[in-house]
Amino acid sequence: MKVVRYGERNALRANLVRKAEDWKWSNLWIRKFGSAQHRRLLSPWPVPRPRNWGEYVHRPETEAELQALRRSANRGTPFGSSDWTHKTAKRLSLEFTTRPRGRPKKR
Repeated sequence: MKVVRYGERNALRANLVRKAEDWKWSNLWIRKFGSAQHRRLLSPWPVPRPRNWGEYVHRPETEAELQALRRSANRGTPFGSSDWTHKTAKRLSLEFTTRPRGRPKKR
C-alpha cells in the first residue's frame, strides 16, 4: 500500500495539485472521474483496496518512509520488511540490490 500511495501522492507532494485525485494522469483520478474505458486500462489490485484509500493517500509519508521508498526505487530493491525484502530479492535473483554499493571493504 505504501508504494502505491507514494506514486499517487507524487503530484500532491510536488505541489502541482491541491488534492491527489486532481492529477488527471493518476490512477486515483481515473478511478474517481475516468470513463469506463479509462478504468478498463487499470489493472485490478492484488489485495482489496482500503475503503478510506483517498484519506490514506492524502496522509503525508514520514521522512523515514520517504527515504526507504526512494532507496528501494533507486536500488531496484523489493520494498518491505527486511526479512521479506531479502527473501524476495533472493527468489528474484536481486541479491545484489540489497548489498552496499561499491567494492567490499578490506579487512
